[in-house]
Amino acid sequence: MLAWAGVFALIGGVCAQAQEKPEAGQSAPVAAPNAKIGAKQTAASAAAAIEQQDLQKAIAQAGNDRAALMHNLMDFLKKYPESSQRPQIYRAIVESSMQLRDFSTATEYAERMVALDPGDLSTNMLSIQLLERYGDAEGWRRAANYCTRMLDIIRRGPVKDKSPRQSNEQFEK
Repeated sequence: MLAWAGVFALIGGVCAQAQEKPEAGQSAPVAAPNAKIGAKQTAASAAAAIEQQDLQKAIAQAGNDRAALMHNLMDFLKKYPESSQRPQIYRAIVESSMQLRDFSTATEYAERMVALDPGDLSTNMLSIQLLERYGDAEGWRRAANYCTRMLDIIRRGPVKDKSPRQSNEQFEK
């Protein structure tokens, strides 16, 4: 049995905000002087609610099938390429593709995670490991760039975050 609770936890921001709608027979609220601003906000929140419903549907339709989940999430991203849920969706795709032993997809989405947050050491490390194991010469060059980035992040980090067993000189070698 697959750990679907983990997938749902990764996509924890999926719950749509409840929106108040006028009931049948009632009129919509009277527009305020800033009706244009309110209309834009209402349209944006309605679009966000539809996006969240589509994401929930993509997850629900997958059932217990990791391959279906991966493909549904990829299709969702084609429809909503700028979704605010991208980091969680990318992570779910990486986890599913690794379990399915689809390492090229895992590598692609791990690198997308790095592109979203270049300072995240864990996603950099995951990308390095995948590229080292499953990449070609170009992938190895990207892995070397990620290693350099990680070293720069560590060097610039506050001293309190560094291991007491290592000196600054060790990082500069």
